[in-house]
Amino acid sequence: MTELTCHAGYVDEGLSSSYRIEREAELRTLCDPRVRPALAERGIRLVGFRDLPALMAASPVSEGAA
Repeated sequence: MTELTCHAGYVDEGLSSSYRIEREAELRTLCDPRVRPALAERGIRLVGFRDLPALMAASPVSEGAA
């Protein structure tokens, strides 16, 4: 299993982060109508943080993985 993490979302005035620009760029990318079909063609599945415990329980961890 490979994990690519992003923190897509809208930025409000109260967010103090060096990651402000990237959040909205990632949101636009993930919401682009071309992205879902492209991911599906490659067998890539988008999941949320809440999905991780179930995915980790169902996936064997390879030797040496940390």
